[in-house]
Amino acid sequence: MKCSRYPARLAFAVALALLLAWPAPARADYHGMLAAGWEPLMREAIFRVADSRFEEGLALIQRYIDAHPDDPAGYFFYAAGVQEKFQKRRDESELPRFFRYAEKCQSLAEARLRRDPDDTVARVYLGAADGYTGLVHARQRNLLRAFKNGVEAKTRLEQARLEKPEIMDSWFGLGMLYYYASRKREEEGGLTGWIIEKFITGGNDMRLEAAAMIRRAYEGEALSSDYARAALMWIALFEGRYAEAEALALATSARFTNDLLSRWTLGRVALAQGRCVEAEEWFGKVDAMITRQALPRGEYRDVEMALNLARACHSLAMDRLADARRSNDEVRKWLAGHPKITLEYQDEKRLLAAWRKETGEMERRITALFKSGEFAAGR
Repeated sequence: MKCSRYPARLAFAVALALLLAWPAPARADYHGMLAAGWEPLMREAIFRVADSRFEEGLALIQRYIDAHPDDPAGYFFYAAGVQEKFQKRRDESELPRFFRYAEKCQSLAEARLRRDPDDTVARVYLGAADGYTGLVHARQRNLLRAFKNGVEAKTRLEQARLEKPEIMDSWFGLGMLYYYASRKREEEGGLTGWIIEKFITGGNDMRLEAAAMIRRAYEGEALSSDYARAALMWIALFEGRYAEAEALALATSARFTNDLLSRWTLGRVALAQGRCVEAEEWFGKVDAMITRQALPRGEYRDVEMALNLARACHSLAMDRLADARRSNDEVRKWLAGHPKITLEYQDEKRLLAAWRKETGEMERRITALFKSGEFAAGR
C-alpha cells in the first residue's frame, strides 16, 4: 500500500460533487404522493433524517400524520426514517417502532386499494413498505419473511412503475430490491440463491440495472432522493468504483454536516488508493463525530481499526517500522476475536476478509524490512 501525501483531485469528481450537493427544487405535492401543500415539510423531514437528526425529522413527519391520519404516506415516511436510524445506529430497540408504522402504512394502503384498485399511489406506498420490511427481516436473518416481502414489493412496485413511471420513488424501491437481491443471490447460493433467482431476479444479476434505477430516482428528484444518493454512494464503494464513490461522498458530506457514513466512505476510498494521510484525516473526523454525537464507542471499534490501518500505512511510508507494526498488530488482534463492522455492515464479510489479507501482507512486509537490516532496530 503506497502513501501519497498530496493526492491530485479529479476535476470531474469535484464538479459532480458540487452538482449533487445543490438542493433540488420541490414540485407541487409530487404526483399526488402527499396531501396538497405538504411536500416542502416532508422534504425537510427527510433531509433531517438523512443528516442523522432523526428525531427532528420524525417529529416533522408526525405533524403530517396528525393532520392526515388516514393517509399511508405519513406512516411510510415515518417507518422509513426509523429504518434509517436503525441502519445507521444499529439500535435494535427501534425495531418495534419501525414495524408499528410500517404495518399501519400497509393497512391503510390496502384499504385504499380495496376501495380503488387503480390507486397507484397507494400501491407505491404498499410496495415500498413491503420492501423496507423485507430489508429489516433480511438483516435479522428472517429470510422466509424477507423473501415474502421482497416478492410482494417487486409485484406492486413493478405494476406502479408501469402505471405511473413519473413517480420516481417506485424506481428507487425497485432498484434497492434488485441490487441487494442480486448480491444476496451471489453471496448465499444454495436454496436462498435459488429462491431469489426464481422469484425476484429471474436468474439475472441485476446490479447494474438496479443502480441505474436508483440513479434515475435521484436525478428525478424523488421524495426519497437523499436516501437514493446514499444508496448510490454505497453501491459505488461496494463495486470498487472509487472515483464515483468519492464524488458522491463529497456531495453528501457537504450537504449533511452530521453524517458519519459519507466521511467513512471518503476514508475508505483514500485508504484503498494508498492516500494514507488523507484516510487518517477522514477516519479521525468520523471518530470525533462519534464523540460529539455521544454514540457508544464500543459499537464503533471498526472506526478505531480503520484509523490504525491508516496509521500503519502512513508509518510504513515514513519508514517508522515499529509504529507501523504496533498499529497493524492492533488490527490483527481485533480481527482474531469477534470483529463487527457497524458503519459498512452491508459488506461486512468482504471488508473483514480484505482487512485480514491487508494486515497479513503488511506484517510480512514489515518483517522483511527488519530482516534486511535496512532500518535500525526499533525505528
